[in-house]
Amino acid sequence: TTALKMAATAAASTCASAMASTNPLLQSWSSQPFNLPPFKSITPAHFRPAFEVAMSDHLADLQSIVDNTDEPTFDNVIAPYDRAGATLSKVSGVFGNLCSSANTDDLKEVQTEMTPILSQHRSACTFLPGLFDKIDAVYQSRNDSASGLNSE
Repeated sequence: TTALKMAATAAASTCASAMASTNPLLQSWSSQPFNLPPFKSITPAHFRPAFEVAMSDHLADLQSIVDNTDEPTFDNVIAPYDRAGATLSKVSGVFGNLCSSANTDDLKEVQTEMTPILSQHRSACTFLPGLFDKIDAVYQSRNDSASGLNSE
């Protein structure tokens, strides 16, 4: 079963890489005017795969905070926590924008499908074992002069 899991992980990684190269939600928008999303290239079918990649990346970002064995500090816990999920924020922003403005039947289907999945993801992030402990350790050290934190 370990070999099977490794093969599945490798296949998923290859699929995610291929998807990122063709899914406009997962590409850089730096060549777009004002770094805006390429709305003309985005279809409702792009959202689920983009959300899947983005949620996986987000959990990996958070897990790397938990796995860091250094003493918890603002720089190795709070700052990376703030940056975690950049792709998910990007995809969610476009999705929310299109659902609020266009709200086609196809987008409504994606909403219906993705709402429980995104909710489950948020719960998994909130209750990721060890994450709160890291954040709490930084909070508890806020008054220590060695923490480098101030009242700001």
